[in-house]
Amino acid sequence: MPSPLASIEAWVFDLDNTLYSTPLLYEAVGGRMTAYIARALGVSDDEARILRERYFDEYGATVVGLSRHHAMDAHDFLAHVHDVDYSVLD
Repeated sequence: MPSPLASIEAWVFDLDNTLYSTPLLYEAVGGRMTAYIARALGVSDDEARILRERYFDEYGATVVGLSRHHAMDAHDFLAHVHDVDYSVLD
């Protein structure tokens, strides 16, 4: 019986900052996260940034903390924050 992985021709591993430099991308995504959180929760940008960083530190992903503590829609949040200009990766 062939392995289920036999048909895979290539593997791509996304190890942050190894395939391309990402500071500008992270800055754009972080800003969109902060703005989304501030608007959704009715808090200041500073409060939103603090929550964003705390949930990232506690859960490894901001979206997990937002889902657990604020019943935030993960798909909507991720679609919004990843709607950035990817040309900075060129």
